Parts: sequence; structure tokens; C-alpha cells
Amino acid sequence: MNDYDFRALSPIDFEALVRDLLNADLGVQLSSFGVGPDGGIDLRGVSDGKTVVVQCKHHPNASKADLIRAAKAESARADLPEADSYFFVVSTAISPGADVELVAALTPLPVDQESIWHAGKLNAALVRHKPVERAHIKLWLSSAVVLERIVSSAEWQRSEQLLQTVSSRVRLHVHTAAFYSAFQKLQDERVVMLSGSPGVGKSTLAEMLLLTLWNDGWTVVNIAADVDEAWRQIRTDTEKVVFYYDDFLGQTSTSEVQKNEGAGIAQLIERVRSGDGRRLLILTTREQVLNYAVHGADDRLRRLGEERSKYQVELRMLTRLERAMMLFNHLYFGFNDRSAFKLQLSSDERFLAVIDHSGFNPRILESVALRQQHRSVDEFYEALFGALDHPESVWAGSFEQLSPTAVEILFQLAMSPQASMPTEDVRQAVNNVESRQWVAALRVMEDTWIRLSPDRGTATDIQLFDPSRRDFIIDLLDQPSHFDAALLRISTMSQLNYLARLSGVRPITVEMRKRGASHSLRINARNRVSDFDRIAAIVVRRELNVSSLLYDGNTFEPRDSIASSDAVRGTRSARRTLVLQVDALSELAQFCLGTEVATPESLLLLKDALGAFHEELGYQFGASRAMFRLASELVCSADAPPWAVKAAESITITAFDSADDLEDLRAYGEIPTWFREGPFRRAGDERLMEGLNNELDGIRQQNDKSAMASWLEEVESVASEHSIYLDVDELRQEIDEMEARYHDPGHVAVPGGRDHLDSGADDEQLKQLFRQLRG
Repeated sequence: MNDYDFRALSPIDFEALVRDLLNADLGVQLSSFGVGPDGGIDLRGVSDGKTVVVQCKHHPNASKADLIRAAKAESARADLPEADSYFFVVSTAISPGADVELVAALTPLPVDQESIWHAGKLNAALVRHKPVERAHIKLWLSSAVVLERIVSSAEWQRSEQLLQTVSSRVRLHVHTAAFYSAFQKLQDERVVMLSGSPGVGKSTLAEMLLLTLWNDGWTVVNIAADVDEAWRQIRTDTEKVVFYYDDFLGQTSTSEVQKNEGAGIAQLIERVRSGDGRRLLILTTREQVLNYAVHGADDRLRRLGEERSKYQVELRMLTRLERAMMLFNHLYFGFNDRSAFKLQLSSDERFLAVIDHSGFNPRILESVALRQQHRSVDEFYEALFGALDHPESVWAGSFEQLSPTAVEILFQLAMSPQASMPTEDVRQAVNNVESRQWVAALRVMEDTWIRLSPDRGTATDIQLFDPSRRDFIIDLLDQPSHFDAALLRISTMSQLNYLARLSGVRPITVEMRKRGASHSLRINARNRVSDFDRIAAIVVRRELNVSSLLYDGNTFEPRDSIASSDAVRGTRSARRTLVLQVDALSELAQFCLGTEVATPESLLLLKDALGAFHEELGYQFGASRAMFRLASELVCSADAPPWAVKAAESITITAFDSADDLEDLRAYGEIPTWFREGPFRRAGDERLMEGLNNELDGIRQQNDKSAMASWLEEVESVASEHSIYLDVDELRQEIDEMEARYHDPGHVAVPGGRDHLDSGADDEQLKQLFRQLRG
């Protein structure tokens, strides 16, 4: 049994918990009665024709004397409604016999010892009513037992950064109508797409959905990089899996989506929606970026718009009460150790102007209320209104105070497509930094500008704290000085390509050019085209020089290395090295063959490197998808030069020979249609057919009907995409005649009860709400 102390709950959360718990335990239907003069929120219900009134007192640190004073004040109230029974519920533990004293203090109200509920009695009732416990996320997440279970569970090991984010935000969450709508979409469609403007709460809502599902037995898989991560999990034996893909269309524009990933996203949505209910998918995207996709050039992404109404939940304007509750939570938890400060906040009615401010944004609340220190209430409101009026000021003041080392780190992360990099890669990119400066920079920025993962022991990865930080840094690129400095900071080809896409050096649709990169950013990039070309050559030389290709200043020559040594060929280290080689060449090909301007230096480098590289390229399982991507970049256009087409043909054959699972074969579909159905049609069909038949042989060796049927469905899907006929009637009949193993996909239970206060709360109601800050 969990022994909750209820400190993670705000007074609003505590009242909602008491309502749901007493409803379940007493069999009544309590609802909000209104806000009393003392700021407490009463509940009222009717049972067997008799009126029940409940008063909630959320004071986890209250002494017995404090409770008795509160009880006496309650009994003296002149505005209490007539009641047949009265419940006095407190969140603190009480000593034996204290309930008798509380009954006496509450006289003449109709109350007895059974009507006094305290921490011990609430915990006992939670044991009896597990659905109520599961429905209140903030309650069970605050438990040390639950946190330990999350940290140690396999379900979250692949999502540790996500877990850290969820744990830090859960106290601030406010259940809105969108939460229940999103749950219903998951029930009906198995997919939900959360869309809205930056900072409106898409990621937070998604995180609360994930926590609720995890607590109900679902495995959480965070798609951190690309959709392939989901496909690798689709055919696992895990009973119930929920996939989470934050900003799946990119954070600034669909140009951030990897080439041909749109097809994989569309396929994943359809696969989950048509599945057996053991897979769920939660997506988030900014509304503007979604509009780009719906009206853009990618056919697969455009089709998302045709049926998105079935599974989309758009987070629009928050109601006045929802804003008030969000602000209340930030003040309640942001100043929990400063009672005098909170007392002033409870009566300073400037909170009404914050609630009604046109720039109200939960992300700004967090940055000012939780991430800054304030010496007075006036200083706090000055900072908050300044941030609401000028959102960029939230980051500008902090950014200007950062050390040069910290700025270097931030630009490395902002230029990375995932806004995250391995710690060692960042350290190498930030040159000539003394150890003390490096550690100091990380400490200053942790939990404000960056997150370190894992949060215990050695940090292996660094990521920007949230998308708003990246927005601020990207906006700085409008200034030529910042753009020049960012270009010189480039340490990987993926960063260079990302900057090229953002600034319009890479070709994008006319519509995206209008709405995407600013005019200043495009001008800055056009003035630095020769620098792009020169830096691309420098970066690739560095990336390939650590592999099996040695650059002597004029040409690349093969050398003995971990990737080419027969003694270690096929080992994990060799595969990883080979993938890094192929990825570097893919990024270079993407830059050289996909830009609107001439890149003579890097193009010559690409030809030279491909020739030397392919001589060393053997059959390496684990690198097939990377090789398909390289081939795809080489023939990204039907106007690809003959040397690129020839290289793509040879690399594609090697990729087929190295493929070891269906996901490797699926990656072949990312290569442009003109190439697959043109010069490579015969060779491609033959090798794809061979690979698919190997997959069918693998299915025949299984003995789980459900897994076999799912696997066969995926094989047929890949065959259908390439118009290849497979004779699977006999195999399908064999599967149909097998004894089915029972799979219970589980029912997604929607947490109970809508928020109890009227969404059209007036000023007086909100004033009473904020008086609860007094404690």
C-alpha cells in the first residue's frame, strides 16, 4: 500500500481527489458547491434524499492545533448550507484521539468520528478504490515506490529523457477538455495527433496521456529520431505498446522531416489504426507546420490532411478557468517554501491581468515562476508581464549572461536536427575548453537551457530544455554576426544540412519559402554559399578521416581499420563504424546534389570518397538501411548525373545483400520512384522478391499465431507497395488453423471526472481560488 502525503497535489487537485474518492466510497455524486469566504471549496451531494456537505482542508504540514482552529472557524460560518451529514477532510496525518477533538470543535455541525477523514483514512480508501488512484496521475507519480518502478522498468529505459521531463512537469498539469478528447480518440482510432501553437501544452498533454497508459500496463516507446524506431518495435512480442513522436513533422517546418520519412509516418499511422489494439500512437505537431505538410509537396504527408479530423485534437484557446488553474499551480509550487511571499500573491489581484493577457503561455509561466528568483511580488509581476509582452525577453536576458562556452554548447544543440547530441560529441565540437569551464557551463544551464541524460551518474547526452529555447537561438540567425558564428561552429554534416534547409539553401516548396526561413536568414545564407561549400568539405574530411578512409590532402585512400579488417568484420563496433561512414556520405550527397547553388569543392570530394569507399564496402549486416539512404540521396532527382546513378545501383545491390530483416527491405521504398521503376526495376524486383521470400521462411518457423499474422501482414504490405506478387495462400491457411494465443489489448480507462468549476469563472470566483495560496 502506498503511503501518500499528498504534497504533490495543489488544493484544487486535492479537492478533486476527495470528490472522486468519497463518490466511490459512499456511493454519492458530489459536485462543486462553490467557493467559500475562507477560500475553501465545498462539495455537496445527495444520497437517499439526504444532503451531504464536504469541506476540504489541504494543509499537509498542519498541526493538531491548526486543524482545531480551522474546524472551529468552519462551525462558526454563517453561510454553510443545511446538511444532513457533514464531512471534514484534511490532507495531514492526525494522532489517535484527534478526531474526537475535531468533532467537538465542529459542533453543532452534523458530524461524527466517521466523518473526519485524514491522510490515513484517505490512503486506506485508495486501496479499496484502485481506479480512483490510477485516475489521479499527480498522486501516484509522487510516490517514491512508483518513481523507482518507472526508473527500473524496461518500459521506460528507452525513454529516460522523456521520463525526466514528465516527472518535472506533472505537478503543474491541469486536466482540460482536450485531455478527455485525446483519450477518446485513442479509444476510437488508436491514434491521436495533438496540434496547436508553440507553448500551448501539446507535449505536456501527451506526457500525461503516456503516464496514464504506462500505469495501466502499456510500454512507452519514445520515437526520438525517426519513424524507423517505431517500425523496429512493431513486431515485438510486447503485449501493449504506445509510441510517442513529439514534433513529428519538425519544430520549424516540414523541411526538417528526413527525406521520404513522410511515407513511413503515413504507413505507421495506418498500421496502428488498422491493428488489433495492442499498439497506440501519440503524435504532436505545431499547427503551422501541419498546414505546411497538408499543402506541401510530399504526397504522403498531404494525405494526412484527408482523414486527420478522425484522430486530431487541436489545442486552441484555453478557457479562463484553465488559465487560472495553470497560474495557480505555478504559484503554489513555485513558491512553496515562502509562505509570506505566497500570502501577498494571494491578495494581489494582478493575477487577473495575467489570466486575461493575450500572450498567456504556460511555457512563459514556468520560465518566470519556476526558473527565476524574485525578491518581491512587484519584481515577480514586473518579470512576468515583461515576458508576456515580449516573449523573447525570457531568453534574451538569460542568454546574454551565459559564458562563451555555454553559448558554444547551445549553438551545437540548436543546429542538431534532434536538438540533442551525445555529450562527448558536444565536448569535441567545443574546442579548447578547460574542464572547469565545461563543467561550470553545464551546471549553469542544467534545468534552464539544457537537460542532461541520465540525471544520475555520467551524462551521456545533452538536449535543449524545450523547443522555445531553440526558437530563440534560431531567431538569432537573422543577425549576420550570429549567422556567421553559427556557420563556423558547424561540427557535423547533419548540422550543415539542417542549417541549409532552414535558410533556404536547400530547395523547398514555394509555400514553405514564403512562410519558412525569414528574409534576413535567406540573405545571410546566400551571402555565405562559398562558405557552405568549403565547410562541408572540411567537416566530411574530418568525419571520414576517423573511419577506414584516409585523406592525404588530395585524395581518399583505403586503410586498414576496424571497419575493413577481416578479423573484426561483422562485429558491433565494425557495423557502427560503417554506419557512420555511410551516414557521412549520405549527408554530403544530400548537400551536394540537393542544393540550388554550385558546390564544386564538396562535389569533387563526394566523387573521390565514393570511389574509395565502395572498394572497401563489403557485406555488413546492420548497415543496409544506411546504404539505402545513401543510394536515395545520390538519385534524389531524375536529373542525377550518370556517375551518381551508377554508384547508387552498386550501393543498392550491396544494401540488399546486407539486409537481415523486413525493416531493411522496407527502407528500399525510400529510394525515389524514378530510379526503382526505371534503371533499377529488374534488379530491384529480383532482390526484393528474394528478401521477402526469406521473410516468409522466417514466419513459418514461428509458433505464435498473432505474431505470425502480424508479420505476414507487414510482408504483404511491402510487396504491395512495390507491386510484387507473393503466393501466401498456403501460409495464411496454416496460420488460420493454428490455435490462437489469447491477447488482451487492455481497455484504456479515461481518468474520472471533469474539472468541477465552471469554465466561465468570474473575477470573484477566481479571487477566492487564489486566496488558497495563503495555506
